[in-house]
Amino acid sequence: MSAKIVRRGVFLIGIGSVLLLNNFALLDWDIWYDLLRLWPVILICFGLERLFRDSRLSGLTYLSPIVMALTFAGVMYYQGFSKEEFADFEEYDRELYHWSVEDEGGYSAVKLDIDFGAGSLWLKSGEGALLSAKFDYDRDPPRCRYDVDEGVVSIKIRSEQKSFSLFSRKHHNHAKIEVSKKYPLDLSLDAGACELNLDLSDFELTDFELDGGVCDINLKFGDGAEHLRATIDVGVSDLDIQIPRGVGLKLVKDAALRSFHHRGIKLAKVSGSPYLSQDYSTAEKKIDIYIDAGLSSLAISNR
Repeated sequence: MSAKIVRRGVFLIGIGSVLLLNNFALLDWDIWYDLLRLWPVILICFGLERLFRDSRLSGLTYLSPIVMALTFAGVMYYQGFSKEEFADFEEYDRELYHWSVEDEGGYSAVKLDIDFGAGSLWLKSGEGALLSAKFDYDRDPPRCRYDVDEGVVSIKIRSEQKSFSLFSRKHHNHAKIEVSKKYPLDLSLDAGACELNLDLSDFELTDFELDGGVCDINLKFGDGAEHLRATIDVGVSDLDIQIPRGVGLKLVKDAALRSFHHRGIKLAKVSGSPYLSQDYSTAEKKIDIYIDAGLSSLAISNR
């Protein structure tokens, strides 16, 4: 049996093992973030096979499946089974940072652009300041700035954790952001391996875009906008979406879903790919959700 066949078998066994442990909650889904970061290992395996294939040391081609197996085993060990072993190090050298934008009045809208990386993010409405953010991190400090142009406040937040880390679980990156609900909000969020808790129920959303990696997402929409278009593009993720009663829903999904549940919402699939709620054509307010996702679970419910 050639090293190539063995390597392919090890790869499939590794993928299947990770998915199985994910399904039994023995490994978090964010393990896929670290596996994707280790994609150059595949090139190393190809190189080992090519280097020794036609030489007198052809037996060394079997280093390729060994390296592949050690990669899967190492990531699974450090991400799952050594969790307690590294617990004492997670609080090391943490920093706290608070940043806010005062509400001086007279604004027409807020555009919020967040690039978060890996960690946990909470976002909801707040009182007083236009925006108030608290960061709890142990590596790269967040970068925040804003400007005002013709009454529109553009706010950019970067908390990407760019410093190299092979196993992201060892690092700490949390953010809690509160935004004033007084003004229409255009929200764009780019996230890595994240836990996202987004309570947008109090906002008049004019646009919503989420681009994420391996995520656990709790998303709550409101009825402030007449017709909202929401775009969600994520990898292997768990999505729990809530919409208000009486709001018409259009759902367009391009996803390999592990599960799809819609509680309290009667959806009918029309010609093509969209799903429409029964009241979509007559509802005064509508939400169109476009989802592009990997092997994910999706739950949509009324509140």
